[in-house]
Amino acid sequence: MLPEMEEQRQKIFLRRHIRWLQDAISAPERCGKPVLAAVHGAAIGGGVDLLTACDMRYTTADAY
Repeated sequence: MLPEMEEQRQKIFLRRHIRWLQDAISAPERCGKPVLAAVHGAAIGGGVDLLTACDMRYTTADAY
């Protein structure tokens, strides 16, 4: 297979994977009912993205 075709396949795969991940993060936002999130301890990276998509967030005193 030509190197250009392999590079194109990798780009297509990466784009599909990113869209799949974004869809998972956006799921609470599309839900028809209120979505509650509970945090205990650390919420960093993707956890913060998921929390911001929820309607209400509850945390413990040690959450950061």
